[in-house]
Amino acid sequence: MEYNKYRYLLCLAWILSVMPMFAQNMGVKGYVYDKITGEPLIGATVLQKGTQNGVVTDVDGNFVLALPVNGTLVVNYIGYESKEVKVTSAVKKLKIAMEENSLVLDEVVAIGYGSAKKKDLTGSIASVRLEDSPRMTLPNMNVLDALKGQLPGFDIGTVTNAGGNPSINIRGQNSIKASNDPLLVVDGVVFVGSWNELNPSDIASVDVLKDASSAAVYGSRAANGVILVTTKRGKSGKPTVRFGATVGFQTPTVKPDMLSPEGYLRLKKDLNISNGASDADLTLENMLTPYEYSAYQEGNIIDWYDECVDMGLSQDYQVSVSGGTEKTNYYISGQYLDQKGVMYNDKFKKFSVTSKVESQVTDWLKIGLNLSVISKNADGVAADMRNAINNTPYGYKYVRFEGFENQMERSPQGHTTTINPLWQTTQFNEDQNQNYRSSAFARVELPWVKGLSYTFNYSLNRWEGHSANFQDERYFMNTLDESDLYDQTKYLVDANGYKNHSTRTDWFLNHLINYNRIFGNHSIDVTLLAERQRQTTTSSKLSAKDFAAAGTTVLGIHALELGNPEKRGVESGKSVLSQLAYMARMNYAYKQRYHLSASIRRDGYSGFAEGNKYGNFFSAAGAWTISNEDFFKDNVKLINYLKLRLSYGQNGNPSVGPYSTFSKMGSGFYLFGDQTVNTSAASGLANKALAWERTGAWNVGFDFSILNDRLRGNVDYYNSKTVDLLLNRAIPIMNGFQNVSDNIGEVKNWGLEFSLNSVNIETKDFSWSTGLNFWMNRNKIASLYGLDGNGDGKEDDDIANGLFIGKSLGAVYTFVFDGIIQEDDLEYMAIYGGVPGDVKFKDLNNDGVIEANGDRKIVGYTKPNFTMTMSNTFTYKNFELYFLLNWIAGGGKDNYYIANNIYANYVGTFGGGGTANWLDKEYWMPEHPSNKVPRPNYKNPYNYQFPQRHDFLRLQDLSLAYNFDKELLKKTPIQSLKLYMAAKNLLTFTGWEGQDPETGQAYAHGDPAMRNISVGVEVVF
Repeated sequence: MEYNKYRYLLCLAWILSVMPMFAQNMGVKGYVYDKITGEPLIGATVLQKGTQNGVVTDVDGNFVLALPVNGTLVVNYIGYESKEVKVTSAVKKLKIAMEENSLVLDEVVAIGYGSAKKKDLTGSIASVRLEDSPRMTLPNMNVLDALKGQLPGFDIGTVTNAGGNPSINIRGQNSIKASNDPLLVVDGVVFVGSWNELNPSDIASVDVLKDASSAAVYGSRAANGVILVTTKRGKSGKPTVRFGATVGFQTPTVKPDMLSPEGYLRLKKDLNISNGASDADLTLENMLTPYEYSAYQEGNIIDWYDECVDMGLSQDYQVSVSGGTEKTNYYISGQYLDQKGVMYNDKFKKFSVTSKVESQVTDWLKIGLNLSVISKNADGVAADMRNAINNTPYGYKYVRFEGFENQMERSPQGHTTTINPLWQTTQFNEDQNQNYRSSAFARVELPWVKGLSYTFNYSLNRWEGHSANFQDERYFMNTLDESDLYDQTKYLVDANGYKNHSTRTDWFLNHLINYNRIFGNHSIDVTLLAERQRQTTTSSKLSAKDFAAAGTTVLGIHALELGNPEKRGVESGKSVLSQLAYMARMNYAYKQRYHLSASIRRDGYSGFAEGNKYGNFFSAAGAWTISNEDFFKDNVKLINYLKLRLSYGQNGNPSVGPYSTFSKMGSGFYLFGDQTVNTSAASGLANKALAWERTGAWNVGFDFSILNDRLRGNVDYYNSKTVDLLLNRAIPIMNGFQNVSDNIGEVKNWGLEFSLNSVNIETKDFSWSTGLNFWMNRNKIASLYGLDGNGDGKEDDDIANGLFIGKSLGAVYTFVFDGIIQEDDLEYMAIYGGVPGDVKFKDLNNDGVIEANGDRKIVGYTKPNFTMTMSNTFTYKNFELYFLLNWIAGGGKDNYYIANNIYANYVGTFGGGGTANWLDKEYWMPEHPSNKVPRPNYKNPYNYQFPQRHDFLRLQDLSLAYNFDKELLKKTPIQSLKLYMAAKNLLTFTGWEGQDPETGQAYAHGDPAMRNISVGVEVVF
């Protein structure tokens, strides 16, 4: 009886215990819809909170999910606020109303001397957030590497050396002679320095002020656009330690296909045949130099390109510590970068430490301090690419004399016409600099006036550069002469060197007063600015030559005083440049529908003479958020957001450096008997009227978002005019000079930009987003010097400098290539001369003569036709894949994006077939009559440069990352762990026959661009 009683109690307990398990698997039904429109939301993600248990809604917005009683649902949908719903047993079917999320529009961007929400912008500002972006897993040796292709209208070039800075340009070329570089501002302070000093991992976001109204707050410094960089800051919470390491290797993006040793001998024979050589002259012993022939007999073949170009290792180590409390935050970081380029002896090292702290001292006072130290080292001279490509395959890398087998051969072919491309790496070279930066701010919220604040910013920076070079007597020895290998003292007279020390000290301060208030439907933001900046540079250089009297150069640059007293030099200099500005700006919005913005700025620049030191610059802009209008909300359901923008602004470009308005003095000497007399004389006229180049620009655009923010973007059109260009104006020779710098000329620019971002798929485990950017720029010269020398009523072109009225900058003005003269072109040869194998040109004026006057025309332009980039980001569970395609297009009716490519089309550029090798490419010979490349002994009498298009499509960025599941890490001190593989410039598709197509450089005319493939790890503790 007792046994049955216990059995009954046990069964009852088991039933009670499993009842919650059955309840846990109860199906919950629901319907997800838009709170405003009532429309069902298709594809919304519904998850059980804290688990991976979830579903997505069907085409009617419905879902069914197994969930425990009193469980919690988390519902997400693109463009809407995330929502949590508590589930009880009493609910039969959930109805979940979702509200739109304006997070993208509420994102805060820098606008210069302040910030604003995207939805309040009236100008054209492009923004990219780098913090936690997949772009940061790429091998970014420079901040600009991470920005390339991300922002329409922002052109970033490529680099060909370790530690190099790419070229940058915003919205085309406004100036012909003055700088076209944009202004760089870091954390509110104008940055004077190099891009490679910035640590990419320290950057949180970058905002680019592209239109004149946005940039006008920087006045005379903003004609070429403004780049605002915001660095990372600490966040409240426990300290976070982040460590990252990236190791990669670099190779050239393209490699020249040179003639094989056999092909070189064929070319050499063809050249001799073309020159009328006899059969006896065509023997190898007669065609090759003795050194080459000896190497041929010994089978000693050298691939000079491979000797000079190799895989370069790059290492980048990052560490940061950040954290904070409710009142104070801090961020400390360090970087060590060791990059070796693809050219032998091309190397760059950087070490940097940055610290940043901010503190809310009281309710009304906030202060901050930034300190950083950067040390860079680029010692050494890289190998010579020109000789690496040109040197013939038969020769010797090391001398042939016994006992000197390890001594590099200076003349590998046995004559001094060509030189070992590694020879220049043997000289001593030093290139180092250090930068010490500091900045501080204090912000006071004035308590007696709500919305009123005062901010003080101050920055003090010190840069020191050290460079030196020394070529000792061994650098000049003739390695073909055995006696020189034993004794080089006779070359002490040629030994030379220099040592240079440069400094730059700059300070910057500004005072900002801001008033920001909302009164009902009215929002107002007023900023007042007073700013000062001064930059002082110094330089000192010691040089010496001829150490014969000293008898040694063992101390090198450390004993320049031992050089010949008559050949020693001391140079020193100092310059001071001061700038000041006053600015007022007002932003106004009504009901978040109508936005107005206006600014005026007065600049002072010490580089100009009295009467021209000050200039005024202004802007005005308006925007209409149509989607906030009631009539739009009621009638247009597809479009979530639509804003029209219109702006005009005027900016300036200082155009000249300090003291440029003064007369210029030059030095010289003459011989008086046996004495050398030094002289000084004016080398340039003064012009006290020099002033700013001024750019005025219109911008019209619109921002949009559709399909519940799945698709958003913007379109901009701009039109600008730059006047008072800095040019050299011709003057009568009776003044003693032929020209003087003056503000004359006018350039016009217009362009179109388009940016589109989409969320294509987003589910619980998988997402796919795409970014598409397109931009094009056109410009033309409206005026130059105002001269009409031929009296035809039209302003004259400047043909010598390639400047043509009414045409774009970058015009290529030359003869029109019409193929190669063939043996049956008898009529052409009878009229124009030439022989088979010569280049054939078109007779544009049909006068029976090919000549510069009348037979040249603009055959194209160096500027791109347009640029387009497309990026895609895929995530699947813990994997993330990112790639970006970059297309710079040429062609079109005006034949854009061409560059001179003489090397690939003219065998004799550097003596191909004679003292140099050439490309493995067909050239004209009677037995294989090419119609593209002339005969090997063609003399190029018209100095034709063979322009060619260099447009390309490139897989620019590729990265694959894996984030370890937090469940695996929860028992370790590691918060997150990421492993990744990445590549830059992985694949390039082009018809260009030269170095990397983006550089537009021919082979032997520049160094290779680099492909970088890397692996890395990021650990957060």
